[in-house]
Amino acid sequence: MEQDQLTAFEVFEIAEEVQEDAAEFYNQAAAAIPHESNLFLDLARLAEDCRHTFARLKKEYLHGRTPPVIMDDSVYRGIAALNIFAANVDPAEEFEGLHGKGEILRAVLKKEQEIVNYLTGLRSFLATPADTAVVNRIIAEKNRHLHSIRSVIQG
Repeated sequence: MEQDQLTAFEVFEIAEEVQEDAAEFYNQAAAAIPHESNLFLDLARLAEDCRHTFARLKKEYLHGRTPPVIMDDSVYRGIAALNIFAANVDPAEEFEGLHGKGEILRAVLKKEQEIVNYLTGLRSFLATPADTAVVNRIIAEKNRHLHSIRSVIQG
């Protein structure tokens, strides 16, 4: 495998890290914006649910396979650190000037769509077509997560 290529396993690791960062961000938002804390706690729960789904999919992916030996995880950890939720953004500043649940959810939806775009962009760094198929499944799951947020906006 070339050094600038990723495996599906590494993308699972990245996707889980992104969701962990998202959950942390939403929990911080709940503390910083108490009048919308229930909304942000729900978003944190959705992010955790998505992370657990990625962990389950990774486990299924590894079933019957020899787990990959990763000599240096700094590449995928560095890539994971580039996600929109990894930046040390103050949630109070991020949502400043937004009024009501609808405006906040629309801003959240944009951030979450950026994660889908980010994961989609990782496909160009994959080692094999089989890895691409697995990452497409990750993206489909993230799109289901987006649908959950959209349904809250519409509901």
